[in-house]
Amino acid sequence: HGRARGRVSPETRQRILDAAARLEYRPNASARALRLQQSSQIAYLAAQPDVETLGALSEVSIGGLARVLSASGYRLLLQVAPSYEAQVDLLAEMFATGVADGGVVRAFDAGQPVWEALRDTEKPVVVIGQCEVEGLSSVAHD
Repeated sequence: HGRARGRVSPETRQRILDAAARLEYRPNASARALRLQQSSQIAYLAAQPDVETLGALSEVSIGGLARVLSASGYRLLLQVAPSYEAQVDLLAEMFATGVADGGVVRAFDAGQPVWEALRDTEKPVVVIGQCEVEGLSSVAHD
């Protein structure tokens, strides 16, 4: 971690740091996520029907979102759900297993019946698209 702690002498600490540098040690992201209870990952979900007919994974907004998240120390995970209803279950599973700290759901249909369930997830969720559900963050996008 780059900081001294515990009962390790300065000489031993330096030998450990030298060995880590020589071996090109990199911290394990999964182990770090377990310890911190934070994955530093945000899930971007699109429904399969929107991927097939509207090109939901080819949007420029994904690149912009990835850049902004990266600058803040987060990774963007792209996930395709088989249906609109499955987006909620998939996102809930990702939250429960610690895969993602938050979610972005791309929605092309303004009348999604699953949005109330998205609002009630325990992590932050933002809808990109027309969404009029109170308490659910959304960004209109054409």
